[in-house]
Amino acid sequence: MNAQSCKITYAIDNKLYQFSTLNSTKFRFGKNEILSSKETDSLYFQPWYEHGFKEISWLNPTEFDFLKDGLKDCVGDIVKNELGLFNIKNFQLEKYHHFVTDEESHHKVVGRTRDLFDKDFKFSIYEYIP
Repeated sequence: MNAQSCKITYAIDNKLYQFSTLNSTKFRFGKNEILSSKETDSLYFQPWYEHGFKEISWLNPTEFDFLKDGLKDCVGDIVKNELGLFNIKNFQLEKYHHFVTDEESHHKVVGRTRDLFDKDFKFSIYEYIP
């Protein structure tokens, strides 16, 4: 296998990125089967489930900022409560690891954030689902 055939190219926001797979683990694909079902997928009963993966224009910039602010407040409160931190006044999602600095702390926070629902935020996503 030559070096050129070991390169993968992809685009994000119309900017091309490339990386080499030389000496990497082999890429493999599983069977062409649907693994999701009403017994295995918590999203099965959502009204948009049948559409599968789809990119959509969803929120305008103001709505997105409001959603992000709600996430910041929610995660910040969890960090504060789970880790006993009092000085999280300047908490930002982008600086999460400035506050959560070790694996044990991260697992405490993730233990709470993995089960968040619409009611946990000041922004209802259900009002904005197309």
